[in-house]
Amino acid sequence: MEQDQRDKRGFHLLDFRPRLFEKVQAQQEREIELDQKEEELKVKLRKFRESEAVGDAQAAATLKAEDEAAADDDEMRA
Repeated sequence: MEQDQRDKRGFHLLDFRPRLFEKVQAQQEREIELDQKEEELKVKLRKFRESEAVGDAQAAATLKAEDEAAADDDEMRA
């Protein structure tokens, strides 16, 4: 009787693993999709700000300052 219960628990755990793996895999795929969307938004924002800077000296100066700050951050991380 006790052995039967252990066997059932072991089977249940074996049955649970593939479902858990699928859930983890789906979560990772969602995270990748969100990262890709974030990058796409960054590119769109950058293009917008560049087009804005063409006709606006203040916007151009702000963009340049942000670029320099980002470059400094990259150097600090390296």
